[in-house]
Amino acid sequence: MADVPMDLAVTVDLQLESRDLREIGPDGLHGRFSYGRYGARVGVRRLLDLLAAHRIPATFFVPGSEAERHPAMIEAILADGHEIAAHGWAMEDPAGLGAEEPALLERAHAALSRTAGTAPTGWRTPTGTMTPETLRLLAGLGYRYDSSHQDDDRPYVHILKDGVRIAEIPRSEVLDDATFHAVHMPHDTLERAWREEFDALVAEGEGLPCLTLNPRGDRGSGRGSRIAAVDRFLARAAEVPGLRFRTARAIAEDLLAADAGRAYPVLDARP
Repeated sequence: MADVPMDLAVTVDLQLESRDLREIGPDGLHGRFSYGRYGARVGVRRLLDLLAAHRIPATFFVPGSEAERHPAMIEAILADGHEIAAHGWAMEDPAGLGAEEPALLERAHAALSRTAGTAPTGWRTPTGTMTPETLRLLAGLGYRYDSSHQDDDRPYVHILKDGVRIAEIPRSEVLDDATFHAVHMPHDTLERAWREEFDALVAEGEGLPCLTLNPRGDRGSGRGSRIAAVDRFLARAAEVPGLRFRTARAIAEDLLAADAGRAYPVLDARP
């Protein structure tokens, strides 16, 4: 592979008990549907150990309710040098919140600021959807970047109606472990898809591979055999000359600091 100046962002969607509570209700925390608790007890530690072994700084997108439920976990993530970013309050769908959206964004922001000791600057929708107002609301809370869109291979800048700029770190379902594990695909299918997507971006020399990992026991990489596949992918990626593992925040700040770059106006929901 050729020497290329290229970043790779490793991100983690910390959807633990909050996902079970949203999808199943309180009974989801018991019996066969306790996959989120598996992530809290086992999966997160496995991911942290793997990232430490590869010396990779990652971005953990954390629901506010998970931060309040697991403050020691947040402390451990920060102690390992990772970024804490926002991921909603409790797996709510922003597109269905209506007038409640601002209050829940503020609630999650306050919980993460309090638990992590510093305000998050990045956000990712917990459900894949957002509203025309979401970016403006995030900007009002001081957010610097979003990582929800899937409309590009490269980072770019949203320009809001009032001129405010928010970086976008686009993600991809192809590089999301849940895409494969949620439907019980074999590990070699995941590895082949990741390898082919990564190699294509490296060959073009312009894209940003944004890997999304989940610590859950059902749809994530928290189990031993599954995390081994992630280990192999990261080891192979590290062999690319010039490749850097960086947090989403670091990539976004570089993009916003650049005088010129790829930027697109956003259709504002306000009249």
